[in-house]
Amino acid sequence: MDIRAFRLPWLAADTKVYELDQLEVLSYKDTVLKDTSPTC
Repeated sequence: MDIRAFRLPWLAADTKVYELDQLEVLSYKDTVLKDTSPTC
C-alpha cells in the first residue's frame, strides 16, 4: 500500500496526486486511512 501522498511534504501547494488501483484496494485504504489527512 503506497501512501506517499499522505506522508511526504510536497514542494508546491497545487501538486496533484493520482492513484489508479483496484476497487478492493481503494476500499481497504479508505478504511485504514479514514482518520488521516493528506499533506498535499
